[in-house]
Amino acid sequence: TNQRQLLQFTQEISTLLGAGLPLDRSLSVLVNLVEGDHLRGVVRLLLEGVRAGKSLSAAMAEHPDVFPRLYINMVRAGESGGILDGVLRHLADYLARSLELKEDIRSALTYPAVVVFVGAISLSVLFIFVIPKFSLLFRDVHQALPLLSKLLIDFSEGLTRYGWIALLFFFAGGVGFAFYIRNPEGRLYWDTMRLRFWVVGDLLRKLEVARFARTLGALLKGGVPLLE
Repeated sequence: TNQRQLLQFTQEISTLLGAGLPLDRSLSVLVNLVEGDHLRGVVRLLLEGVRAGKSLSAAMAEHPDVFPRLYINMVRAGESGGILDGVLRHLADYLARSLELKEDIRSALTYPAVVVFVGAISLSVLFIFVIPKFSLLFRDVHQALPLLSKLLIDFSEGLTRYGWIALLFFFAGGVGFAFYIRNPEGRLYWDTMRLRFWVVGDLLRKLEVARFARTLGALLKGGVPLLE
């Protein structure tokens, strides 16, 4: 379930509850409205759980892949305070702002990513296909080359001959790195290094502070006690 589908579900159930529909009736309506087969099945299970006597937050807690802890805690606070529809409206606003921020970041990074990708492809074609032809031409005419040109030709020849070894090395390194950051120590080291990166580290810190403040504000608005 993606965040946009969860946002749609939250907006619709808050609207239905705000209109005075009972919780089980609202969920039965949403079974036919939500997008995505997985989320539709989860809503059906929520309906069965509520009709069996469970609270909505308890039923949601059985599906942590769909509902984050923040979501479940706010729903629980709304149930205990009798303001579930208001809490769900706050949740919808929170999810909408989070999604908007992600889309802004994604759109801002799309152009640089495309430029880097196209540049890498262009350089690869240049070093693997174009420069070797020039090197053959210079050898045929026995023309003396400047040092920089010799270095470029040598690098091109090395890339042509041993490029597959470099690709294999990077692939193995990527797989090893992915396994390394799965354990807590590796993840802590990687997160620490990311916060020290030039420019990117400062941006990450600001994003995390903004996410912390937005999340804490949503929890407090939803009635969750500060210590909790």
